Amino acid sequence: IRHPPTSTLFPYTTLFRSGMDVVKRNIESMGGSISVPSTPGHGSCFEVRLPRTISTQILRGFAVVVDDRHYILPMDQIVRCFRPTPEQVRTVQGQGEFIIEQDALTTVCRFQKIFGRDGQRNIANEGVLIVVENRDRRIALHVDRIDGLQQVVLKQIDGLENDNLFFKGGAVMGDGSVAMVVDINRVMEMVM
Repeated sequence: IRHPPTSTLFPYTTLFRSGMDVVKRNIESMGGSISVPSTPGHGSCFEVRLPRTISTQILRGFAVVVDDRHYILPMDQIVRCFRPTPEQVRTVQGQGEFIIEQDALTTVCRFQKIFGRDGQRNIANEGVLIVVENRDRRIALHVDRIDGLQQVVLKQIDGLENDNLFFKGGAVMGDGSVAMVVDINRVMEMVM
């Protein structure tokens, strides 16, 4: 990738350098390297090398928190998020919880219950619902809070049993912790 000489980008160089630091850290965390050979007056050339064994995918998603643990929900399957009112929440005996949106019932899936924890919070007063979809199916995921939109590198994690877990892999967060990337399709298969 050719980049113009830095003298023409003086106002943006500090922002550019801090952004490149993040890129460099992510590439090096995967065992790769980046170099930027420059020629005065001609610009720079970015060379990125990644190991062949690494399967990488960059995705955008919501960083959500459930019981003080971070998870990533892929942005391409998120329809909307909101705090429901008590009037929107319905419980159908033997069938679970639903929310009313646009005159239709949408199944509520409590993240805490997926992972075998309590999950008894009042969804009309605590937390946030994130409506996700896969083709013509929708569910509303109940989480404690949303920490914002993140762009992360999806990394496969050795040892994950793909048949019975709900994750695509993991992502290294800015503070060095690992957030699991949720496979929405698998969650839907379990709930519906």
